[in-house]
Amino acid sequence: MSELAFNRAILERTVQTLSFIVISLLLLLLAQSVSLVRSESKPQQVVYAQEDKIIKLDTKNYEVDETILKNFTKWIAKEYLSFSPTSLPHQIDGIKEYLTAIPQKSILTAYQKNKSIIEDGTYFNFVINAVDIKKDDNPFDVELSGVMTIIDRKGNYKDENKVFSFGILQVKPTDLNPYGLKVLSITDRSVKGEKEAGK
Repeated sequence: MSELAFNRAILERTVQTLSFIVISLLLLLLAQSVSLVRSESKPQQVVYAQEDKIIKLDTKNYEVDETILKNFTKWIAKEYLSFSPTSLPHQIDGIKEYLTAIPQKSILTAYQKNKSIIEDGTYFNFVINAVDIKKDDNPFDVELSGVMTIIDRKGNYKDENKVFSFGILQVKPTDLNPYGLKVLSITDRSVKGEKEAGK
């Protein structure tokens, strides 16, 4: 074999080896890109603390299961229905991404209506006794029953049995709303005429 033919064989072998390496790297980069796109489009995991325990909610493929729906509704109810004069603005601001215009307007209307007693130092505390999913497809209907305690600044209090119905719409999760859930309405079903709930 001549030296020229020998050099040509080595060159062809080197080109084949380099081609294999380049193709392997391209396939690896493509696999990483697909993996990154898939992980970015997954809903985020939601973690929040509630009464000395941490609840970890993991949404899969934008599906909402019973646990997520119940815990989401309980969390919104805690922020929307239990408050003190100083905590109210921060609580509502913290959940506004999960409220549609109707419950946001209802809370403002109820606040204006009860402004004097709220600013006078009245506390509202809603203790949930039961959570029941009345409609299990989108939009969902979740009913909470419990006791609303109203305490004035003198320490006088009044307990009322309450039932609230939450209309909840499933939407695409976002960075601001990782649950992918929005509250359409909060209705007080424990009073005659079923009125939109506020404070």
